Amino acid sequence: MIKAKQIVNGVIGIDPSLRGTGFAFGLKESEYNVIHFSKGSDPALDLCQISDQMEKIIVENNIKYSFKEGYCYNYINAGMTRIMEVGGILKRLFVIHNVQYIDVAALTVKKVLTGIGKGKKEGVQRVVNSLLHTTIEDDNITDAIGLYLVGQGYLYALEKNNKEFGIRVPDFNKDIEEYINDILERN
Repeated sequence: MIKAKQIVNGVIGIDPSLRGTGFAFGLKESEYNVIHFSKGSDPALDLCQISDQMEKIIVENNIKYSFKEGYCYNYINAGMTRIMEVGGILKRLFVIHNVQYIDVAALTVKKVLTGIGKGKKEGVQRVVNSLLHTTIEDDNITDAIGLYLVGQGYLYALEKNNKEFGIRVPDFNKDIEEYINDILERN
């Protein structure tokens, strides 16, 4: 039974981007980071690096649920294509390792954490840094932590409402906000 104030093990938030892929499977400094790409590096090698490193994280941390930042399919360019390739690599790993996954819109993360869905990215960074009493400058990491928190709140909301995994995240924004506010109040 998942209750407010309880953290579920086996959850990961992932923020794929062109500069690197941020991930968080907990709130301790050793549980979040970013896989950086070198400028001008071979995109195929970058994908292999993400695949290898993320598979290790999934296996070593017994990941069961993933909340990955989604992207807009209507906005396609070379950079977006690369992000979609990263998404494909991640989804392949989720299937292989039996990880349930949901893509979460950046607007949903911003809305739940800051109250403003169309707010600036820095708002998520500010909330995460306040929660952790730290200064994380890499927005890939703070976005991944935000996704991790939304994931925790989503699992709480499913339990509270007796629903199955796979329902759209925005359907539970109020319950997720309740869960995250509970965490913020404790810290």
